[in-house]
Amino acid sequence: MKLSPTIAILVSLIASVPVARSQNTDLLDGVCKSEPLPAGFVPVAEVDSPECEAVKRGEKNGWLIDKVKDGIVACVPPNLKADAAPAVAYIPCSREFTDQCPARFDGGPNGYKLTFPKSCRGFYNQYCYSDDELNRMEVAVIDLQKDSDQCVEDKSRPHHVKLSGNIAHWPICIANNWHLIKRINEFNLAGSPAVIYRVFYSDACPEDPTFGRTAFIQEYFRERGGTRFSCSLAFPRKGSSGIAEFKTQWRYAFTAKSDAPTYRFVRTFSSEMCGEADYENAMDVQYN
Repeated sequence: MKLSPTIAILVSLIASVPVARSQNTDLLDGVCKSEPLPAGFVPVAEVDSPECEAVKRGEKNGWLIDKVKDGIVACVPPNLKADAAPAVAYIPCSREFTDQCPARFDGGPNGYKLTFPKSCRGFYNQYCYSDDELNRMEVAVIDLQKDSDQCVEDKSRPHHVKLSGNIAHWPICIANNWHLIKRINEFNLAGSPAVIYRVFYSDACPEDPTFGRTAFIQEYFRERGGTRFSCSLAFPRKGSSGIAEFKTQWRYAFTAKSDAPTYRFVRTFSSEMCGEADYENAMDVQYN
């Protein structure tokens, strides 16, 4: 049973654990571990409550939750394939010790400091680049500041860029990263499974002319066979050579450039995992 933010659950928690408080000193809401987290919240403390079902022996059965924000310490990281936005826009930047989360068996740090990718110093490298170098980028652009004051020493490289080679299973902004989406298109045309399994709004992203402030999460597979779920963004339009302007009615390339098809669409449909759209924005893909 999901716990609503009522006095009943809060009173039941006060007797057994110290009361966790948010920055505005209000009591935090609670949720049973057996229930999904509400959108936009992460667990920040483990608690026991008679309102919740028992879980594993020795474990408490509920969470205190707080609204996700840059720098919050959570007890578990976001589940990229299941949790709702905006939580999936954050990455576990570092492990932290906290007395609010379950202790680890090995005694190590038991919390996750969640940040936007561009706020996590260990996640990226930063350099100054020219326009030509930006056009030949092959890694993920985490943040781009054009004509930056940080790049005044070399006038031929005026743009300050944060880059990361970690491109699988991390939220990446669509803006400034169409080269990565084109690469995914090319992988699929070559018969190597490369899918995009999440597309969502993110405050951390700059504005893209077509998709707005949107991020995506991708995954590559070594095995060529099998059926995978993917957002339509991972596949080129029919008759295009890669990334062309998006249309309301998306048309797919049903065969690869080789003589034999390397994949086929089992079905196409609309999915909230791929963002809001007025067209079929997802598919199950069978790779040969």
